[in-house]
Amino acid sequence: PPAKKIHEILPLSTIHDAARNLLRTIRQHVENVTGLTCSAGLASNFLLAKIASDMNKPNGQYFVGPSETQILDFVNPLPLRKVNGVGRVMEKTLRAAFGIETVKDLYEKRAEVYFSFRKASAAFLMRACIGYAEGMMHHGGETDAEREEALHRKGISHERTFSPTTSWSDMCTRLEGITLGLVRDLRERNLRP
Repeated sequence: PPAKKIHEILPLSTIHDAARNLLRTIRQHVENVTGLTCSAGLASNFLLAKIASDMNKPNGQYFVGPSETQILDFVNPLPLRKVNGVGRVMEKTLRAAFGIETVKDLYEKRAEVYFSFRKASAAFLMRACIGYAEGMMHHGGETDAEREEALHRKGISHERTFSPTTSWSDMCTRLEGITLGLVRDLRERNLRP
């Protein structure tokens, strides 16, 4: 017989408590090692976890339950700008054209929004209004929304994790590497550094 999944053995509440405790331990370890506090979000997908990580800043955590009701209770009251990928221009457009201020407003006006935007943007907004993050993948690992966004990109960013250092020379070397990588990325996209 196939191995049982953890949720078939333990109650969900036990699993969720263990996940919250693990996250708390990780955050404490980060503070012990670096002296810096951090916030974190725990949710069923990246979009929700990223939003949740902003809820109890600068040194807290937030858990979004996995049920449809828990997800919608979390996302519905959020201002549109809380959704990763909704910038000032999109927010302004949705507010001016449709009177949309919150994720719930977006859900309630989803038909108008769907038929007013390009396919990739509309699909992204439809997923966002129900707290769903994943998109259709293409060769190269990019989603429809990423392809669309790349056409209209106004900035480039990358996240990096660094090990602690007190060496000024090491920091300068790392900064130089990041700068050269940025210049390379800009050139690959035919943008000026």
